[in-house]
Parts: sequence; C-alpha cells; structure tokens
Amino acid sequence: MDRTNWPGLNTLEVYDVLTDNWSQLADMPTGRWGLRAVAVNGKIYIFGGRTDISGQAYSSVEVYDPQTNTWTTKSNMLTARYQFTSCLLDGNIYIVGGWRSSSRGPIYDKVEIYNPESDEWSTGQSLPVARSLLAGIVLNDRIYVYGGTSTTHPNIGTSTIYEFSK
Repeated sequence: MDRTNWPGLNTLEVYDVLTDNWSQLADMPTGRWGLRAVAVNGKIYIFGGRTDISGQAYSSVEVYDPQTNTWTTKSNMLTARYQFTSCLLDGNIYIVGGWRSSSRGPIYDKVEIYNPESDEWSTGQSLPVARSLLAGIVLNDRIYVYGGTSTTHPNIGTSTIYEFSK
C-alpha cells in the first residue's frame, strides 16, 4: 500500500456483546487516522486526526448519533492535531498534547477544553512538557497523562506521569 496517498478510514462499526457480532454503521464524513473519540450524552464525538494525502492534521469535530445513525459537524478544535489524548471530565472534553506533523512537528503542550452542550472551546493550563502519542485517564476528578514522545521521528518515548486537576 502506498501510504503517501492513504486517505485514512471513515468506517464506523459496532460490536454487540450479546450476539458476538460486528455491524457497519453510517460512514464518518471524513476519512482519517490518529483521531480520538469520546462518548458523552449518548453520542460519539470524533476529534482531529489526519490523512497522508493532505499531510496536515485536522481540526474538525464530528458527532455520531446512534439513535439516528447520522453524523453532524461541530465547531473546530482551536488547534489542528492528531495522536493526542482525550478525556471526559465533568461534562467537558479535554484534548491534550498531540502534534501537527510527525515529520516536521510541532509537538504540542496545549490543553483545549470542549463543552459539548454549548459547542464552545476554551484553553486550559498547558502540559509541563509537549508530547504526543500519550495515554490519558480520569481518576478522582483529575486527568492523568502518561508516556508518549516529545520528539518527532525518530520517536523517543517518555515515561513521566502528569496530573491535571481542575
């Protein structure tokens, strides 16, 4: 496969644990990879990502409604990015780190907060160290991010844990 012309995937599939079967649902409007998804209020929010065709990260936000099997577009992220982490805390979605281009950077320390109710973005406190390909979880009203890389190719992994409290 020629990865320089790969448009990413736009398929959405659902797994039914009761029947042990996969089914395909409505395709996302934008094919991409390196995106993140968060479920909130019965809907699935898709953030960022990129394709190899454009070579640039997306700032788009698309929302899937499983009740109607349809997609809608929301307000763009403040910063186009992919390979970031996303977490849901107190009804807000936090977008942390990531990068614009894996070969040219930059890698971000940015934290942006999305309110799905108002469809508005705000800026949060930045990470102490810029990183992409990181993991994030929410525990006891805090966001913990771990690992990732602070360099573009070649990626050099990190193992520091950062804690963000609101």
